[in-house]
Amino acid sequence: MAHARNPLIDRTLRVALGALAILGLSAAGPAGSAPENWNNDWCNESWSDHSRAHACEVRDVTLAGIPKVLHVEPGENGGVEVAAGIAKAFTVKARVDAWAKTEADARALLAKIRIVDDAGGLHAVGPAENATSNRGPSWSASFRIEAPAATALELSTTNGPVGVYGMNGRMLLRTQNGPIAIEGGGGDVVARAENGPISVDLTGTRWVGRGLEARATNGPVSISIPKNYDAELEYGTLNGPWAGPRPVSKGQRDGYAYVRLGKGGAPLSVTTENGPFSLQRTSH
Repeated sequence: MAHARNPLIDRTLRVALGALAILGLSAAGPAGSAPENWNNDWCNESWSDHSRAHACEVRDVTLAGIPKVLHVEPGENGGVEVAAGIAKAFTVKARVDAWAKTEADARALLAKIRIVDDAGGLHAVGPAENATSNRGPSWSASFRIEAPAATALELSTTNGPVGVYGMNGRMLLRTQNGPIAIEGGGGDVVARAENGPISVDLTGTRWVGRGLEARATNGPVSISIPKNYDAELEYGTLNGPWAGPRPVSKGQRDGYAYVRLGKGGAPLSVTTENGPFSLQRTSH
């Protein structure tokens, strides 16, 4: 089913897919920081759906308490981005969008959407019959969150993107069709995408934490690695095209490539089963 396009999805897809030869968030600021447009007027980001009236607002959200695990499920078409911020402080903003036949109807629908932080995590609640329509009234919600870098994260989307910047705690990142972007940081990270792309942008000289396992089934995967990086790296694609450095066959395990970078270090696995793969070495 077609859906109104979300600019957060479009931006992350442009980054992840690019020319399939490089990785990195072109919209991002210094390594590990939030993207440059993080504090811009979020509702002014462009939309491609001109067939219906659109209403949008950005809400400040107060969490019910300091979470042991920050669990976010924004809904079918929503996305979530989390960036490392001030220690012990959480800043949460929600972008809520509604579409309808008229602007008045869209704004009336917007008023019915609530942002909830409860035992099920941070999510949006609204008219169920309107949540996924691409013809009648519909709505979506996305989140931008600044959190302490070590915050444990469980982020899950269906069609929307997941992005983490400079975070270094335990992370479980999942999406069905949306892209996943991981920039800087470290920790104990598992990322899974069924059809969406995964992009990983490593910074510094080594991964601080237990490691990274990022795997796509059908989507493209790309990784950017500083030239002086130390790690045990598994990478590549089983059935898709390959761009970037690739070791000789004796350096492969189970169809993927394996190489020790520098002095070795944390295990990092960045792979796709059926999608394209690209690797770039950088100077940062």
